[in-house]
Amino acid sequence: MCVTVHMARASTIVAFSLLTIVVLSDDIYADGWKVQLQGAKALGISFAGRSVIVDDASTVWFNPAGMTRLRKRSTITVAAPLITYDLDYSDRASSSVLGQPLTGPAEANGGMTGAVPHVYAVRQFSDRVWGGVGVNFPFGLRSDYGEAWVGRYHATKSELRVMNLNPALAIKVGDQVSLGFGLDVQRSTAQLANMIDFGSLGAFLGLPFTPQGHDGRIDVRADDWAFGYDLSVTWDPSAVTRVGATYRSQVEHTLAGTADFTVPVEASVLTGSVFTDTAASTVLPMPRELSTSASQQLGSKWVLVGDLTWTDWSPFQRLTVEFANPAQPPVVQEANYRDSFRSAVGVIYRASNTWELRAGGLYETTPVPDATRTPRLPEGNHAGFSAGASYRFGERVDLDLGFAHLVPHDAPINLYDAGAGQLTGKVRWKLDILAASLTVRF
Repeated sequence: MCVTVHMARASTIVAFSLLTIVVLSDDIYADGWKVQLQGAKALGISFAGRSVIVDDASTVWFNPAGMTRLRKRSTITVAAPLITYDLDYSDRASSSVLGQPLTGPAEANGGMTGAVPHVYAVRQFSDRVWGGVGVNFPFGLRSDYGEAWVGRYHATKSELRVMNLNPALAIKVGDQVSLGFGLDVQRSTAQLANMIDFGSLGAFLGLPFTPQGHDGRIDVRADDWAFGYDLSVTWDPSAVTRVGATYRSQVEHTLAGTADFTVPVEASVLTGSVFTDTAASTVLPMPRELSTSASQQLGSKWVLVGDLTWTDWSPFQRLTVEFANPAQPPVVQEANYRDSFRSAVGVIYRASNTWELRAGGLYETTPVPDATRTPRLPEGNHAGFSAGASYRFGERVDLDLGFAHLVPHDAPINLYDAGAGQLTGKVRWKLDILAASLTVRF
């Protein structure tokens, strides 16, 4: 059979194959690709009351208006939470593009372990004006199932890192109310890869290829700079009650880079003007969110805190990938993300002048519909709990510890892709976080 006769059909298969790698995926403290790891003290209460707990410099991120409540002229907070998470995939009779059972290990763990550092600094400039700056990673993912597992044509390696530089300003407008404003300067880098089933493609075109026996690879690397802003407020209606709110704008990243192909020598007859290295780009939104928090002091030792956060994922309805190579048509995949909500409640116990204990729980809805769930983002609604403690070395230094555990859950996957086949299985998703931070005041 003449290969050129079928090149247009092959090009279509290529487009769908490329599509499987570009849906950015599994994050570290689940809510799309948001990373919920910006403060060890807040972690200990499941980020309940995160917009009103303002006794360290992480308030630059959670609620810049809270800088006016810090006790010393200068405050610095540094931390590096350690995250361990498992993505245990179990296959349920997946099939290739030719309808044959997919080869490779039917079980794989795509989870990894890593640290997510952050640092914040605040300075008081006058009786009513404070300034601060923070550096953290509010969005990201890192997963790797390897290149031999049963779902390798859908996903192998995924990595996204979004660094956020956040200069902020706070103004105290009265004894009870403070306002905050910040800029978000973001640097994004991404690497996404999966295998390509040249064996099945060659067999489909009538060549003497063994289906799933001649795998190639595609690796997309891209980056971007983008900008956003945040607005915040704190209000103390009484001496024992505080409420706060923080709004963060959407930041749209146009990730631009390269798509690199690895093609087996025997499959080079299939490439022609496709399956060749080319520039690639896609647009990815970092969603806007609104967080509202409250705290209520109960006597001299107990504080009750709560938070409700809305994240606007709904603008991410489809993903379009453009290629510089005109022979490779743009790829479009429906995502149909929906808004997510996160509720949390926690308690703080001030055991003594030097010890403070914390505990909290959360429930979060996922933005990912069942129909578009992938092994890169095998996320479902979930619950979790956390605990933490602080030890105060006098008036100037605090050591904070926090631990969080997301309750394991199963996320079913029933995904069909014209270039990768049918992936049917489930992912057992579990995660633990251990964090320590140091706050210094002077």
